[in-house]
Amino acid sequence: MRTPAIIGLLCVGFGLGSYYVTGEAGLFMQAHLVVGTACWIAAALLAWRRGAHEHGGGWRGTLKKQGGAVVLSVLVAVACERAATYSGARWDFTSTRDFELAPATRELLNNLEHPVTATLYAERGDPRTHRARLLLQELARHGPVQSRLRYLENASEEAERFDLAFSNSIVLKTQGRHAIVERPTESDLLAGLHQLVTAPTGTLYVTRGAGESDFGSRNEGGFSGLAAALGNEGYVLRELVLAAATRIPEDARAVLMPAPRRELPEATYAALQTYLESGGRLVAWLELDAPAGFTALLSRWGFELPAATVVDPASSALAGGAPDTNPLISSYSEHTITRQLSSARMTLFQGARPTLPVRKPEANDQLDAIAFTSPRARLAHTGDTAPQSGATERTATSQPSRYPLVATGRYPRPTGEARIVLFGDSDLASNHLLRALYNADLVLNAVHWASERDSAIALRPKLLTPDQAPLTPGQALSMLYGIGLLLPELLLIAGALVWARRRSA
Repeated sequence: MRTPAIIGLLCVGFGLGSYYVTGEAGLFMQAHLVVGTACWIAAALLAWRRGAHEHGGGWRGTLKKQGGAVVLSVLVAVACERAATYSGARWDFTSTRDFELAPATRELLNNLEHPVTATLYAERGDPRTHRARLLLQELARHGPVQSRLRYLENASEEAERFDLAFSNSIVLKTQGRHAIVERPTESDLLAGLHQLVTAPTGTLYVTRGAGESDFGSRNEGGFSGLAAALGNEGYVLRELVLAAATRIPEDARAVLMPAPRRELPEATYAALQTYLESGGRLVAWLELDAPAGFTALLSRWGFELPAATVVDPASSALAGGAPDTNPLISSYSEHTITRQLSSARMTLFQGARPTLPVRKPEANDQLDAIAFTSPRARLAHTGDTAPQSGATERTATSQPSRYPLVATGRYPRPTGEARIVLFGDSDLASNHLLRALYNADLVLNAVHWASERDSAIALRPKLLTPDQAPLTPGQALSMLYGIGLLLPELLLIAGALVWARRRSA
């Protein structure tokens, strides 16, 4: 009797535990609940049979007492749940804090000028609606958001008008405008709110003609994800063909150069120099093959750019590439761009080069390195062979102690303050890595700083990890059910069987 009861308890416990950790009622959970329930039924039947055999008619009184205790426990649990619901008290016990809004979301909600109606359209019985409704309730707690639930069977006209293709879709409406969110995660809801309420805040010119990465490409190496994110943040993006440019447009809030690779005419570099001297803003992502004319221009503004790849033992194998060349950055300086990043909020680069701020062009200029490798990193210059993992230690006298991969410059001039942000890598802003860890926050906040929109600098909702390591427990266990859950469960069941056998001996 004890054995099936213990096995049932372990099965139900591990099944519910997998749902708590992963947030998904998958096959693992369903199978465990079925097996656990079957074991409990078997234990109850065995207890009934044993009681009837040993105690005759007296076992019914014992069964009534135990059954009454079970019913009372269920009633108390239901009463506590109802009381918590009506009190409005909330606790987020999810391992990834799924229902605690990111700072960027809270800031946007606090600054909403007009009420927003969020209507959730779903089919009856759709299990995903529970999470969506909790998320909408959390939005309503932080801003003027009114949430509603509409079942698709009663809202066919609205579904047709908004062209809703999926159950569990949300329509955001305010001031005669609407936005559709088909996957109601916090990140997508934030993008929808930005689409509704964020007015254009400036024009960013994306350079073309020097072999740059394509802001319109949806491939892994493209920048379409960054283009969409910048649009959600209120920017208007336009192309600027540098090879034909003799001056930078006057309405440019900033110029973005995503990994230029081909040399440009001298007149183009002169136009960039004039633009910066008049208070222009530049954000550039550089690879090893950056044109010499552009690196010479940056040298005049105080940056040294060694033609070398950073080799760092603090690297990740998730992005692929050669060993130790995908540095995980967890060290940041005190700067407006990185003020919310920390050792627990890492960024991931791939095949990066150092960006060294070495000299100020004028006395009042300010140059800063803001994101660093680990102290054990070294440089592999062009033609070197990258060492195998574990063989990258530097001598104690090697300088600098950490290599910067992101650097900034502020240059007060009579015609305005110029700002420059340099990344020693373009992959972190590509579709492949933009949403990895805190890459999007670092990239977008750098653009905000260069554009003098410091108030927009914030941490955004994470698609993968909340705060941090490269994988959350839920992601790890969803990939490693056998090691993460099934193996410990089998060991516990074996121990329970041994214990039960010794008890009955």
